[in-house]
Amino acid sequence: NHAVLRDLRALYTVEVDQTFKLPNLPPRTPLLIEARQISKDRNVDTALLVALSRQSFTDLVHYLQTQQPGVQQASAPISAQRATQDVQLREGPSTAARIRYTVKTGASVYPTGQRNGVWMFPLDFLAFWIWNTSLLLPLVIAGHALVRWFPTAFPTWFAPMWLWFVVPNVIVLQPWVWDNTKFFVFWALLGSVVAAGVLAGMLTRGPATAIVAVTVMVLLGLSGALDLARASDFSKSNVQFTDAGGLKVADWVRHNTSPTAIFAVADEHNSPIPSLAGRRELVGYPGWLWTYGLADYVQKIDDDNKILKGDPSALDLALKYGVDYVMIGPQEIPRGGSRAYWDEHGTLVYDDGGYAVYRVNPPSAAA
Repeated sequence: NHAVLRDLRALYTVEVDQTFKLPNLPPRTPLLIEARQISKDRNVDTALLVALSRQSFTDLVHYLQTQQPGVQQASAPISAQRATQDVQLREGPSTAARIRYTVKTGASVYPTGQRNGVWMFPLDFLAFWIWNTSLLLPLVIAGHALVRWFPTAFPTWFAPMWLWFVVPNVIVLQPWVWDNTKFFVFWALLGSVVAAGVLAGMLTRGPATAIVAVTVMVLLGLSGALDLARASDFSKSNVQFTDAGGLKVADWVRHNTSPTAIFAVADEHNSPIPSLAGRRELVGYPGWLWTYGLADYVQKIDDDNKILKGDPSALDLALKYGVDYVMIGPQEIPRGGSRAYWDEHGTLVYDDGGYAVYRVNPPSAAA
């Protein structure tokens, strides 16, 4: 019930690309995400800093409050510390490293991570994986000690897969640390065979062990059952991918434009042009481009918005990137997409269901 940690848990479920959509953020950077006024339900000026540098500030998460903590916060197990002088957070351990943020004198700092001390880290690590894998981890470990229960040497064959568990725990192999979970998926997939072998052996060794095995199977399947139950409740999980107009424009584009045509559209993951029509777009969803480690998408996003808005440089940018069509629809209009501009400078080739597609005219033809 710690007031600060309630916010932390809520933000922990927000993906990085969604975090960028929070208000009052600095320019996108792989080193720092900053959000202010997170706690809208309290009169507290709260700042969240997540330093993603893989050096000294890799796991640093600070909550700062400009007001005194309340009684509930003061009595919480994790105590706050008030900065007695300005504290500079740098990109690296060197004092010459660039300053990313300064914690001002008087700010309350709530440290997280290794909160029980370094000597408790092994227990924290084990608790984390038990919490996230339930009894799968101990069952897989037990499988190596109970090889005789298996009709084959599968636990031995599985042994190299532990590298897929150990290495991603200590080395970030992706531009976005969350993508390391892809390695754990394969470890868990094959590890479940080992766990199943242990449970099968328990079922054949008497009523007591059989009861334990059934209980463990229920516990292992409970989280998945709850997830499926929630996914089946469309009042909670009903998310529209696109509307009827999006389906129609995608069908038209698929049958009336070249497979190599390039479109300027909103940089959303569910834009009907790339996802349903199978056509290329000037710039894709930034949340994915960032995780892929691409370097040029920020400029392309800016140029894409200029094309949609009808900036004076729109036609020159369209020519630069080889854009063949511009679509103005429900996702483009909130970004300033201008039908008026493209009615004048493009050729309207489709208009239905709130979606308009324009063929780009070369600057000379538009003039």
